[in-house]
Formats: sequence, structure tokens, C-alpha cells
Amino acid sequence: MTALTGEAGAAAGERHTLYPTHPHEMQVTRTARRRHMLDPGLVAAALLAVFVIQPLWQPGLPGTADAPIHLYRTLEFAASLTSDSVYPRWAPHLAYGYGVPYWIFVPPLPYVLPLPFWVLGLSLTASLKASVVLMALLYSTGAYLFVRDHLGRPAGVVAAATYTLAPFALREVLLYGGNYPQYLAIGLFPWVLWSAGRLARGGGRGNIVLTALLLGAVVLSHLFHALVLTPVAIGYSVLVWLVMSREVRRLAAIALSFALGLAWTAFFWLPALLEREWTHAVEERYLSVSPLTLRFLDARELLALPQPLDAACANPWVPFALGPVTLLLVGLGVLASVRWRRHRQIVAVSAFYFIVAAAGVFMTLPQSQWLWLNVPLLAVAEFPWRLLGLVNVGLAFMAGAACLGASSPPSVPGRDGDAGVSAGVIQHRMIGVVRGAFPLLATIAVWLGVAVYLYPPRPFDHYGERLADLARYELTTRTIGLTTLGEYVPRWVDRMPTSSPLAEALAQGTPPDDLTKLDPDSLPAGARAVHVSRTAASDTYELESSQPFQARLRTFYFPGWQAELDGSPAPIVVEPSTGLITVPVPAGTHTLRVWFGNTPLRTVADAVSAIAIAALVLASLWRGWRRISPRRRRLAAAAPPVRLACEGREEIPSSYSSDHEAPLAETWSLGALVAVLSLVVVVKGLVIDPHMDWFRRHSPPGQVSDVQHPLRIDLDGRFWLLGYDLDRGTVAQGDTLRVVLYWQAQQRTSTNYRPFVHLDAPNDQRTWAISDNYHPGDATAQIELPTGTWDPGRYVRDEHQLTVPVYVPPVAFNLRAGLYDPRTGVRIPLADGSGDTVMLQTVRVTHGRGLTVQDLANRVDFRLGDAIWLRGYELNPSGRELLLYWQAERSVTADVVVFVHLLDDQNRRVWGSDAPPLGGLYPPTEWLPGEVVTDPRALHWSDLAPGEYVLVTGMYEAESQVRLPVFDASGAPVRDNVVRLVPLAIPPR
Repeated sequence: MTALTGEAGAAAGERHTLYPTHPHEMQVTRTARRRHMLDPGLVAAALLAVFVIQPLWQPGLPGTADAPIHLYRTLEFAASLTSDSVYPRWAPHLAYGYGVPYWIFVPPLPYVLPLPFWVLGLSLTASLKASVVLMALLYSTGAYLFVRDHLGRPAGVVAAATYTLAPFALREVLLYGGNYPQYLAIGLFPWVLWSAGRLARGGGRGNIVLTALLLGAVVLSHLFHALVLTPVAIGYSVLVWLVMSREVRRLAAIALSFALGLAWTAFFWLPALLEREWTHAVEERYLSVSPLTLRFLDARELLALPQPLDAACANPWVPFALGPVTLLLVGLGVLASVRWRRHRQIVAVSAFYFIVAAAGVFMTLPQSQWLWLNVPLLAVAEFPWRLLGLVNVGLAFMAGAACLGASSPPSVPGRDGDAGVSAGVIQHRMIGVVRGAFPLLATIAVWLGVAVYLYPPRPFDHYGERLADLARYELTTRTIGLTTLGEYVPRWVDRMPTSSPLAEALAQGTPPDDLTKLDPDSLPAGARAVHVSRTAASDTYELESSQPFQARLRTFYFPGWQAELDGSPAPIVVEPSTGLITVPVPAGTHTLRVWFGNTPLRTVADAVSAIAIAALVLASLWRGWRRISPRRRRLAAAAPPVRLACEGREEIPSSYSSDHEAPLAETWSLGALVAVLSLVVVVKGLVIDPHMDWFRRHSPPGQVSDVQHPLRIDLDGRFWLLGYDLDRGTVAQGDTLRVVLYWQAQQRTSTNYRPFVHLDAPNDQRTWAISDNYHPGDATAQIELPTGTWDPGRYVRDEHQLTVPVYVPPVAFNLRAGLYDPRTGVRIPLADGSGDTVMLQTVRVTHGRGLTVQDLANRVDFRLGDAIWLRGYELNPSGRELLLYWQAERSVTADVVVFVHLLDDQNRRVWGSDAPPLGGLYPPTEWLPGEVVTDPRALHWSDLAPGEYVLVTGMYEAESQVRLPVFDASGAPVRDNVVRLVPLAIPPR
């Protein structure tokens, strides 16, 4: 097809934008359709997923943190299904058998996918891995289709490699995370964008239905990722609509598809969002128990180079990196987009996804903390690095754009005329080899750049697949409700249980159908109870008693639970503290039935979903769509992304000139890529994988390779401290030190000790900053390894984020570490008898943001002498510590002593403490003018008689013992040169 030029070309291009009408173009349509039926690029994309799938062939589940959790969630989902409900909402065996409204809040799709494989006879473990295989294929093929529709097939393959083999994705599926719902949701991202883009470009009821279904699939996979993807997908759709169509009808189709996508999943997300307040899954709990301030990344980690994982380490460091090869391709993609700047869709879409990637990266950094704490629902995500999934979408698109750099931008009709057409053909043929080789080289480079992450460092684990095994897992790990925080336990439960008779019986092998929720201890003497029937969400009992009683069910209450006695509604009384269901039962013989039903909100949500699903089914079956659809499909085939720009339509870029050899050349090039990838997959499986140690480090026994500060400290014959890493030896006030400790067990233990890192004052060993991990492990990712699970043959990496408060004085401190028993608070002593903490090194705190007067809660203004002000104070609620806040107006030349006295009602001193500010750690002669200094003072007056007292303070010169004169804020002198802080009343004992 010859290039169109001038006004005629523009008109023809405009005519061809909707439907191919020229006979030659119809021939191209048929050729294109055949090419898409046998798309070698799609085959290549599928082969890329094999690199992720190959490690899963070994028996068991990857040794990731969440893999067993999702195995048992799948088991519980299957056990929660009942014949009288379409969708289960109650998980009866979780939370030690008390049950939780799990499926109101936990998206079901990741646990539905394994069930067909399980029904076909595979084990539950194999079924779960089969669903992960499908997820990996979603990653690669979705990324390919999405980018192909904009930038062509070679770019689609490169994008698929970048997206599927992203370090974050491999970390999640193979190495540490094991969060399969998150992996599934991110794998669906490009599918939603692909469908939404097709809808924005071509409309059609089929694309409306497909977009709605795919968006709903994300909602049913991971709610947070649906929240972040939806605005991006809408923005992208509107952008494509603005660039290519601007038809109001098509914009309405976009709005309808997203509305339907949210509507048909309303049965899940509407109760999940609005009934969350009835659980412990509220932002305040997440921020207090799992603070997101510890989960931010830094630029060094994002830019970290791949490194072999240490086989001797139980949890080697896998950075949340973007990947150097990916970043290189992104840079080339940016340059290529600039070269194609005259083609508006390239510029618009490339700029959009570059902004998406940049915004996502920003949200993973500490600078975005304000947004996380103030935008509703964001804090519930816990981990800002979750947004790396969205970042990888933008990076994959820009990496695919690098393929445009291998070809010259075509001339835009009406601007350049038809000059240079022959030169363009010659140029195309000259660079054909380079263009054909670039996707292969880029794909292989991406694979090599992450090869070290394709070999899981931990051995695969084997788990039982019965409800008894689920109960044992929950009891052993204390993951109540298969969650770390127990967030889905109803809020009526004030005291979290640690076990129950139900869980103990189930773990010992009692069949689930033989368990009764009715507490026999709640029955009066001589009463009789028969368990008539049960389902996952209901129980029926025949009761007989000579006196009334309160039937107590070992089931947590949650709105939706209902009771009836002899067919009539009965009230439910929630037991205080435990949150268990109780029902008043009168004397006599009665039939008690309790069941978990709907609330009005759930009923409305179900109705909305039913209407939306019916609409989607009707739209899919409507014959009118079948008549229109083939023409639209011919358009998509006749005008693939690789041709439109070069044919003068400026909609989508092309990597070709207008000759007929380009599609054939590209097909051969992609065919060669498929052949090479097939060969690599075979060679990797047969030759490389048996020697996977090539991609690992091996630290010598009892040592850590490449540790900054090697040690070998013996902690009471129970543990070794093998060394530590420290990111720097100085830290400013308000900043954070990153400390990594390397521990190794000398013997197995049943106690879960907690590690700590302190900044202690050298003069009195007072602790000014502390990092206390609940369990050793990776604080950023919250990958924890309790000491009770340690293998003495492997060391453990223990990461600490030691935040230095703004009030810490700018002096040198001792950095110390150790282990303690959280049940007793007793630290493990050192084997040499030198104490119970390990002195690591000295760290100097420097002036930073510092404390300001505006930060103080109890403000006072008293001037002592001619240079020092008392700006505030704070009395600890326990009455054991007083904080004084001093500020020097100018340089202080003399040493002073601070006194804190307690005076009785006769103004007599009954207790006192005199010492230099901060115990001499930071003398006033070193204070900077304007600096607010925190001076902690210990208070010891336990032997005082009951009565009324007043706490006073002041200063005197160390040499002369003369008190400094005290003046109030107006400059008036204060009696006795003391500041009266607060009255205290000591009650009678």
C-alpha cells in the first residue's frame, strides 16, 4: 500500500479510521487476521511465563511467608460453601473454631481458581500451584496484548518480559511474599487496560462486557489493587478516547463498562468497605500494630543491582528493586517516544504511563507519608511497596517503547509530503536486521538480569490438606483467622483468644461434623441438648431443660447472625468481652436454630450484583452485537497498532514502512524469538537448573559473607551474633538508621525471643532510641522468622529501622543489640559474663530537624539567668519521669546544675534531685542558640507520706552554688527563684 500524502491522504486516512473499504485494504485485513490467529508474539509471551513456572515443578509449596495461609484459605473456602447460598460469607473453622465473617472481607477469586483442579483429582497443593501457573500466564500474555495494541508485537514481547520477570513479581511468587491474591490482581492489570483501550478505540458491546468482567476480576482478587487500578484505567480510557475518538457514545460506553464492573461485584466490595467498622480491620489498628512508616522504601533499594542469594541464609535480602535492565529499556523508551513526538498517541500514552510509574515510585518513598496517613483507606494497605505492581505496568509500557528506537518515525501526512518514500523503504530494509534482533536481545537481557531470583533460596514446604491441619496451623502460628493481626475478628471480641476446645478437638482429628458449637457448660444440671443438623453457617439443636438458661454458642457474633426458637425469632445477646453468641432459652423442650444471614446492606449489594450480571449476560447474547461485532473485529485486524501511523492515521505507531515485506519480516523475527526462547527454556531446565548453585552464594559455616562488621558473639550458648551492617555512623535528629543483625541459633529452642537495637547514652546507659522487632526478619516487608523456627544450620538476617527522635541530643551514643524473652522481659546474657547486650559501635547524632517550641504539649515561659529559658515540661503518667525542655537564647558560658524538688504544703523540701542537664551528657555550654533540649529527670518518691505536694525546678551555678534568677514571660522576677510546675497529690495507701 502506497503512502498517503497531502489532503487526499488525510481524507483517506480519516475515511479508513472506522472501517476498511478499499479492496487492497480488505486483503490486508484477511492477512492480518491470519497473522493474529497464529501470533508468534503471543507464543513468545507465554514462553516467558515458563521461567516463573519451572521452579514450581518440584513437590510442595514455595517456602514463602503466605503460601500456607492461602493453601488453608482455599481449604476453608471450600468448606464454607453451602447448598443454600450462592456465596459464602462465614468461615466456620477459623479463629480457633469460633468463626469469622471472612468472606465478607477476603476476596474469593484466588480461592475459587484452585477448586476445579481439586475437583479433577489433584491435591490441594498441586491445585493451588496450578492456579499460580495460570496467574503467571496472565502476567505475560496480558502485558503482551496491552502493549501490542499500542506499540506493535515486538514491543509487546519486551513488555511481557519486563512485566513477568519484574523483581517484585518474582519476589512475590517465588521468594518471600507468597501473596497470591496480590499476584493475581497485578497479573490482571494489563488485561483490564488492554480491554479498556480496545473499548476506547473501537467501542462495541463485547468490549463493554469484557472490560466489566476483567475489572470485576481484579476487585474479587485484591480490593486495594482494585482501588488503585480503577482510576488509572479510567484515566487511560479517557485519554485514548480524547486522542482517537471524542464520540460521546463511546465515552458513555467507557463509563458503562466501569459501572458494570463495579456493579456486578457489589456483593463483595460494598459490604467489605461499609461493614469493616464492625471488625478490628480499622486504620487505627493497622497504624498501631503494623505501622506503615516502617514499610517505605528508599532510592537505594529501588535501584539495587541483582545479587546472588546466600544459600546459608534463611532469609537472604531480596530488594524491592525495579531492575537495572528494565530501567535501561525505560530510558531507551523515553528517547524513542521523543523521536516519535509528532504522533500524538505515542506521546500521550507514553507520557501517561511514565507519570503512572513515577507517581507509583513516589508513593513507595517516605516523602509520601502524608498522603498515606490522610487519604481514606490507604493506611489499611499496610505496605506502600504494594504500588510497585502499578509501577511495573508503566515501566513495562515504556520498556516496550524502546523497540520504537529501532525504527525511524514515519512521516505524518500533510506535513512532509511524499518525499523520501523510497529512502524510507531502503532505510527500513537496512535496519531490518537490527529491528528484528532488538526484541530478542532485550528479552534475553531482562531474563539474565533477574536469573538469580528464579531459584528460591528456601526449600519447598509440605503441608497437610485437612481441616485438622488447618486447626493445627492456626494454633501453632497463632495466626488467628489466618491473619497476622486478627483484623477480621468482630469488634465485640475485646480479648483475642489463643485457643479453644473446638480447635483443640479438630486438631486432634475429631471430624468437623461431630463438633458442636453449643457450650455444654452453659446447660443447667439435668438439661439435654441434641445437635440435630449443621452447615457452615447454621446449627440446629433440640434442647430440654427444667429451668430457663442462657444457651452459649462458641461462635463470634457479627451482624447477620439470627436465632429462632421453635420457629419464632429469638433475641441474641452478645457476651461481653468474649463476643460470643448467647440466646435465652425458657424451660421446657425447644428447637433452637441459629444461622448467619444477610443484613439489609448485603441484600441490596446482592440485588445490585444480580441485576448487573443479568445485564452482562444479555449484552453478551444480544444478536445485534453479533451482527456489528465482525466489522469492528475486521477493523482491529486491518489496522493493527503496527500500521496505522505509517498509513497516515496517526492513531498508533508502527515499526514499519508501508511495504508488504514488513509484516512477514516481523513474523519471521518473532518466530526466531520463539525458537530461541524455547531453546533457552529447555537448556535452563535440563542443564542449568540441576546446577542452581551457580546462581547462589555460600557463606562458610558460622560466618556471613560480605558483612560490614563481622562478629562472633556467644549469647549464653544459645545464639551467635555473627555481625551487623550499618548504613552510616552518623544520623541526624529525626532520621532513621538502618541496622541489619545476623543471628544464628546454636541449638533449637521453643521460645520466641525478640531482638532489639538501642541507642544508649554512654554516661548512664539510658536508652534514647529503640527498635524492637516482634520477631527477627525483614521489617520493610514484615517477613518474620520466630526464633522457635530457626534451623541451627542457617543464619537469619534481622533488619531494624532505628528512628532517632527529634529530642535526642546531638552527641555520641552507644549502639547496642541483644535478645530478650517477651514473656519475662529478661535478656539473654553474654557467654563471657560481660552483660546482656552487645556493644556494636558508637553512633553520633547530629543536629537535624530537632524539637521546636511548637511541638511541646505543656508550654511555659520562664527565663533563668540571662541566657536559658524553660519552655515546657512533661510528667510521665506513671509519675516516675519528668521531662524538662530548655532553650538557650544565646551561648552559655558557665556550667549549671538543675534541681527538681518536691515541696509539701509548708513549702518544705521533702524530696529532691540535683544533677547537670542530661546528667552531663550534653552540657549547656555546647547548646546552640534557639535549640530546644530535652532533659529527662528520674523521680523516686515511693516512700512519701500521703498529702499535697508541688513539683518545682530551677538552676544554680555549679561552681558558686548560687541559684540563677528566674523571670516569668513578662520579665517579672519569680519568688525563691524556682519554677512551680505542677501540684501532686499522693493518696493514702
